[in-house]
Amino acid sequence: MASCVSPVEKRRRAISKRRRSDWKSTSKGRRVAMTNRTSELFQPIQTAIGILDGRDAIFLDRVHYDIYPLKLTLIGSLNGTLSSAGQSGILYDYCLTFFDIQALQTVELDLALPHEGQSSFDQVLNSRWLSRLQLADERNVVPQTIVARCNHYRLWTYDYVFDVICSRYELTVQADHPGTPQADGAGVH
Repeated sequence: MASCVSPVEKRRRAISKRRRSDWKSTSKGRRVAMTNRTSELFQPIQTAIGILDGRDAIFLDRVHYDIYPLKLTLIGSLNGTLSSAGQSGILYDYCLTFFDIQALQTVELDLALPHEGQSSFDQVLNSRWLSRLQLADERNVVPQTIVARCNHYRLWTYDYVFDVICSRYELTVQADHPGTPQADGAGVH
């Protein structure tokens, strides 16, 4: 006797299967979030105080946007308690600059989509947004070759989410109180 599965049950099974496939394990055994039916992956950015994770991990004090050349500088503090290698209870000053910006989006945190990333600062691999920009650039009569060298970064601060497509970034981090251990370091990518 043939088994009869209702259309509702078939849909439920398909959705359940899709949800299980929304996660991928890396070679190091870490689970990486994948977005709906794409290969978009989120890779945590390693900072001088490790990986940052949590709403209170990154505080933003100042934003400076230069038009020429297109550059975004964010200044604030990092919470050592919510980092993988920082000292608990220590705030670290940071200056994060994105260079050669091709696209930028800022959304108030409470209006942003649910957090899909692995940390508070991720590189979005196989970014759909970046792919669309690269495709649009290829259609130009004179392509802006810089788009081909760009990466997509997502930064979740206490109040805002920044999505930035740029050629590189520089991050400097240091303890903000004299006498505390220094975590000076520049992440240049």
